[in-house]
Amino acid sequence: MIVTRSEIEERAEQAERLRTDPVFQRAIGEARKRRVEALIAARPDDAETIRTIQADIKAIDGLCNEIANEILRAKPQRAMAVA
Repeated sequence: MIVTRSEIEERAEQAERLRTDPVFQRAIGEARKRRVEALIAARPDDAETIRTIQADIKAIDGLCNEIANEILRAKPQRAMAVA
């Protein structure tokens, strides 16, 4: 799928709105905090629960990374200096 420059910029604007939305920030932060607390409270011998909670945390972090990447994709690329 070919993505145009205007589509990249539109996605970046949408991602920036999410990133700066206090309600979204609070929701993501609270969701991650609850999962970390659940991980702390999990029984150490319950590997399945631990893996599930870790996957949830990884998914939340992945969402945040994707939002950041959408913003970065729209920024102009600078050529690297060659020594």
